[in-house]
Amino acid sequence: MEPNTEEKIKAAAARLFTTRGFAATRTRDIAAEAGINLALLNYYFRSKENLYRIIMAENFQVFFRGALQIFQNQETGVQEKISLLVDYYIGRLLENPDIPSFVINELRTNPNALIQQAGMHEALKDTNIFSQISQYLEDRGSDMEPVHFILNLLGMTIFPFLAAPAFQSALGLEKEQFSQLLAQRKKLIPVWIDAIINANSLKASTHTS
Repeated sequence: MEPNTEEKIKAAAARLFTTRGFAATRTRDIAAEAGINLALLNYYFRSKENLYRIIMAENFQVFFRGALQIFQNQETGVQEKISLLVDYYIGRLLENPDIPSFVINELRTNPNALIQQAGMHEALKDTNIFSQISQYLEDRGSDMEPVHFILNLLGMTIFPFLAAPAFQSALGLEKEQFSQLLAQRKKLIPVWIDAIINANSLKASTHTS
């Protein structure tokens, strides 16, 4: 057997789950897409449900653990972390544009199971991400909640990938053209986040004066 058989199966399943949805995707369709027989798929993954859970957990770890490693680095400040995080996410999502759809769908339908499977609770215990962001915002004179900071950052970074088909169609852009626009956001998003914090700082100072 080829050493990458499991990866071929997972890649084929990811394509079909994304385009057809979980219910409309049959195991024999996945096997055909991967270029293997159905018995081999069952040997590796036992069921469609198990294969889906494995793909979801891996995709969620791409979303969560890569970002966590960036925030856990004690040698970088928050501004540098922002740039590193945006670069990480956009780079990975340009390579794997289907990941956001997978993760968002599972987070809406079964968030607790996915978070537990990815080890999110345990990992958060080992990081001071919220206190670090809080201190950064306080030093900038902003009263923004750290949660808003994170939501703004992730929304600017991830949403364009979720809406890519609609934007490409509305703007008449080829996939490569839109990918180039997304790549440009690596430099733009840190600037926008900084402008939001500055605006919030000015607003906070106005209310206190």
